[in-house]
Parts: sequence; C-alpha cells; structure tokens
Amino acid sequence: MARKQDRDASLDDLTRSIRTLTKEVAELRGEKDALSEYRSLHEETLHLKETIEELKIKELRLKEEQEKEKRETRHMVGLERKRQEFEGEQQRNEIEAARREAVLEVREENLAAERETFEKQMEFMTNQLNQQIEDTNKILAQVLERLPNVTAHFENVGVGNGSDG
Repeated sequence: MARKQDRDASLDDLTRSIRTLTKEVAELRGEKDALSEYRSLHEETLHLKETIEELKIKELRLKEEQEKEKRETRHMVGLERKRQEFEGEQQRNEIEAARREAVLEVREENLAAERETFEKQMEFMTNQLNQQIEDTNKILAQVLERLPNVTAHFENVGVGNGSDG
C-alpha cells in the first residue's frame, strides 16, 4: 500500500505537474499568441509608417508641383502682361506715326494748294503787267505818231573868235 500511496502521491505530483505545465503551456501559448499578435501589429505599424512616409513624400511632391505651376502661371501672366504692354505701346506708336503722317499729308496738301494759289497769282500778276506794258507801248506808239518828225542837224560853228568871218 505504501507503494500505492507512493504511486498515488507520485500520480498526484505528476497530475499537479501536468496541470502546472498545462497552465504554463497555456500561458506560453497565450504569450506566443500575444507575441505573434504583437509582431503582426508591429509589422502593420511599420507598414503604416512606411505608407505615411510615402504619402508625406507624395504630398510634398504635389505641393512642389503646385508651387511650380503657380510660379509658371505667374511667369506666364507676367509675360502676357509685358506682351500686352508692348503691343499697347506699339499701337500707341503706330497711332502717333499715323497722326504725324496725316498732319504731314495735310501740310503737304496745304503747301501744294498755297503753291498753286501763288502760281495763279503770279500768272495773273504777270499777265496784268504784260497787259499794262502792252497798253503803255500802244499809248507811247500813238504819242510818238502824233509828234512831228523833227530831224535836227547841227554844225559846229565857232562863236567869238572871228576866224570865219
């Protein structure tokens, strides 16, 4: 019986040991599962951190592209403004040149009209003068016709020295 008791005690010890070991195995399995879940969560955390970093990089790139587009747009607006200013200046210059050309044309026309008027006046004055000269010559010719024709003949006669006679 002592053997039975020893055996029963041994069995009880073994059963307690098995229970203890079972509990420890269960705890270890729980720890293993927790560790497995921790590793899984840690890997997911690392993956999410990588994704966050990638998204931050994409965001920075997008912001940089937007800033670049804004700068290019401002530059294009500036170029367009300069082009419009240049075209406006060019139009003003063309208008000023056209105005000056119109003024010159009017002056040339006025000068041509004045020259024509002057030439007509000179022609009129010349005709009047020629007519007056012609009339004067006719009058002079008539006066000369009415004057007696006198022919004078002069001799050189000495007076006062008594040599002739």
